[in-house]
Amino acid sequence: NRFQVLQSRKADLLLSGDTHLVEREIKEPTTGVGFAFSTPFVYSGIKYLGDEDMVRCAEEEQRFDNCRQLKICVLANTTLSEIIARLFPSDFYTTMAPYEL
Repeated sequence: NRFQVLQSRKADLLLSGDTHLVEREIKEPTTGVGFAFSTPFVYSGIKYLGDEDMVRCAEEEQRFDNCRQLKICVLANTTLSEIIARLFPSDFYTTMAPYEL
């Protein structure tokens, strides 16, 4: 786990797309310690990339008509995967393992 790598000092910094959550700043769940986050230089939200019609389906959270074919790929075990799981039934998305440090 990348936060355990930080805690053990095998690395000093992470350069990744980790979501800045108060929970991670105060007490990150896998290590029990807090970490400092830099000032963001890129602000991001959920962004869908793909076929124009399917992007519209995802943005509008539609699951009917042409949108029945929607399939979203998201990195597993991320904040984003948790959000997608709340927004869409499991047959509308698939997860893939993120690159581990």
